[in-house]
Amino acid sequence: MAVVNAWCASGSVGHALQALNGARAKGFPLPPSAYTELLACFAAAGRLEQAGRVLAEMEAGGTPPCEAHYNALVRGCVAAGDLAGAEAVLERCHNDAQDMELVARRGGRVAPSARSYGLVVAAHAARGDVAQARPVPVPRNPVIP
Repeated sequence: MAVVNAWCASGSVGHALQALNGARAKGFPLPPSAYTELLACFAAAGRLEQAGRVLAEMEAGGTPPCEAHYNALVRGCVAAGDLAGAEAVLERCHNDAQDMELVARRGGRVAPSARSYGLVVAAHAARGDVAQARPVPVPRNPVIP
């Protein structure tokens, strides 16, 4: 959604959320990608709790989170300099992938990928503290239908 992206680009997270909710209220179908920029925007603004609510609302509306959504949160946290928040997102994604009831409800498993972890490792490297990046094994095929 171009309007959501524009509000996010201008730093107006609240307006972006209003635009998304307005479209949803009018019955417009929202593709999973409509949430990606909004999640990154919330994370970059340090509003992880609200981003978590967006994920929950998204899933309740029938759109389960995918790797792009988790990566958007990680990218947003990294942009805000919140590496602990980025690692918390990875942990949540990892834990969700281990919850078999949740996996069944979503119709498949989405686990953090090498790209997900790479975003955090690169941020640590940019700070000169690669040793702080915790090594996490990544399965060869993180998406299991």
